[in-house]
Amino acid sequence: CLAHVINLVTQAVISAYSPSKHYNPASPEEHEPSSSSRDIIGLVQAIVVKARSSAKRKQAFLDLQAADLTPKQALMLLIDMKVRWSSTYIMLERAKALKKYVDKFIRQLALDKTNLEKSAKLVALQLSAEDWQQVKHFLQLLEIADRTQQAFLAENSPTLHNGIPALEALHAASTNRKKREKYADFSDALDTGLSKIESYYEKTSESHAYTFAMRTFFSLSLKCTHINLVIMIVVLDPSTKMTHFAKHWDKQLQDDIQDSAEKIFKEQYQDLFGSSGAPRPVLKAKNSKISRLLAELSDDSDSDDGNEVPVSSVADGDSSKPWLCEFNQYLDSIDIVPEGMTLPAWWG
Repeated sequence: CLAHVINLVTQAVISAYSPSKHYNPASPEEHEPSSSSRDIIGLVQAIVVKARSSAKRKQAFLDLQAADLTPKQALMLLIDMKVRWSSTYIMLERAKALKKYVDKFIRQLALDKTNLEKSAKLVALQLSAEDWQQVKHFLQLLEIADRTQQAFLAENSPTLHNGIPALEALHAASTNRKKREKYADFSDALDTGLSKIESYYEKTSESHAYTFAMRTFFSLSLKCTHINLVIMIVVLDPSTKMTHFAKHWDKQLQDDIQDSAEKIFKEQYQDLFGSSGAPRPVLKAKNSKISRLLAELSDDSDSDDGNEVPVSSVADGDSSKPWLCEFNQYLDSIDIVPEGMTLPAWWG
C-alpha cells in the first residue's frame, strides 16, 4: 500500500530529526525534549501536552484567544500520535496558527510557578522567533508528503497508476529541498527519508500490480540496477501511456521501458489469443471526433471527404507478431477517458 509507504517514509524523517518520544500517560515527562538541543517538534509537543493536561489549562488557553475571537472561533491545540505521520503535521500546523497564544500560554504558566526549577523548565520550552521559523520550514517538508499522498488517493476511482510518479516526485522534491540552506538542519532527516523511498521503490518491482500498470522506478538518481523490472501502471493509463517517461527519463531508459512493456504485452496477448493472434477484419475506420479536430488543425491535411482516415492494419506489420501491431497501435493512438469513467471500465 503506497499510503503506508508514505507513512513509513515520513515517520522516518520525523524520527530522524526529533528524538523526543510521543506522549505516554504512564510516563508523563518522558516525552519532554532534552535541553541540549532545540528539537522544535519536541518543544511544540511538550507545550501541547501541558495545555491539554487539565480542564483548567484547556480553558486558560481558550481564554487567551477571547480578545481576538469569539468562543466558537477559539481553537485548542492538538496532540500527535505515534502511528500517523499526519498527526504531527496537524499538530505543528495548529500550533503555528496559534503561535501568538502558545507563547502567551507558556509564559503565563512559567510565571504562575512558585518553584524556580519548575518555572525555569517551562521557560526553556518557549519557542523563539528562529524556532517558529524552523517549525514553518519543517511544515513545508511535511507538505510535500501530504501532496504526494493526495496524488494517488481517491474515493471513487483507482489511482494506482499515479503511485510511482508520486513517489518519484517525493524523491525529487526531497532531494531539491536538501540542497537549500533553510533546510540545512533537516539534512540528515531528509537523507533518512530518501533512503527509505529508494528501498521501497525497489520493492514495487516485485509486485505484478505495478508491473502491468507503470514501469520501474529506475531513475539514475536512485541508482536502481534492476533494469529488467517493469512497472506499467502509467503505460496502461490511456491519458499518459509513455508520455511520463518521454518527458522525465532519458532515451535509453525509455527504450528499456518499452522493451519490457512489449514483453509483458506479448505474454498477455498470447494468453488470450494464442500465438496466431486474434482474427481482424480489414475495415475502413471512421474519423473520430479527435481525429477530425486534428485534421482541421493540420496545415497539410489532404483528406477530401473528411470521413475516412488511413488505417494501419495487421497486414501492414509483421504477421508473425500480431501482438506487436496491437501494442504499437495502442501507444500511437490518441485515447480519451471520459470524465467520471474509471480505467478498468475504459479497458473493459
